[in-house]
Amino acid sequence: MPEPLTINRKKNQGIKYYLLIKLILIVTFVIVGGIAILDFFFIDQLAKFKLEQLYETGETTSIITSELALSSMYSRKQQYISRPLSQLFKKSSIQNEFLLQISVILFPSGIYYASTNENFKNRNIHPSLLQKLNQHKGKTTHIEKINYKIEDKTITVLQFLRNIIVNNDNEEIHVATTQVLYNYSLIIDKTRY
Repeated sequence: MPEPLTINRKKNQGIKYYLLIKLILIVTFVIVGGIAILDFFFIDQLAKFKLEQLYETGETTSIITSELALSSMYSRKQQYISRPLSQLFKKSSIQNEFLLQISVILFPSGIYYASTNENFKNRNIHPSLLQKLNQHKGKTTHIEKINYKIEDKTITVLQFLRNIIVNNDNEEIHVATTQVLYNYSLIIDKTRY
């Protein structure tokens, strides 16, 4: 008779382990499912604080760059904007890995007047960007999430566009646009992590 009790005890322990494993799998599935749902539907809300900071920083950067560019254009000395941009980019890229590029684009010609990317200076912008500059009016900063190709890969960036407008005989003339790009994909990836 002692043998049947041992077998029943082993059966009960096997059933307990089976139920425990089943419970762990269910809990794991619920947690992973919850994280996937949060990631898919609410990732922007989870990154909201970082994005709000980025919007403020991007707006400020575009305003300061626009004022520097305007001073440079009035003095007709391109180095007045080129040097500060390169220094700003070098220092901020150490502190802020989200900043990708700052550029000043002449309007309506669509030529890069100054840029943190040395390869862009005095080159024409992409026609799609020129079309966007034609659509954007006023002196406010236009913020948009776009796909941007950088070093043979496409990433999502936040693009800040701010027109540089001068007054000439009580007429406002759009002479250039400041473009600031921040790595939106990196913010989302860090939030996911």
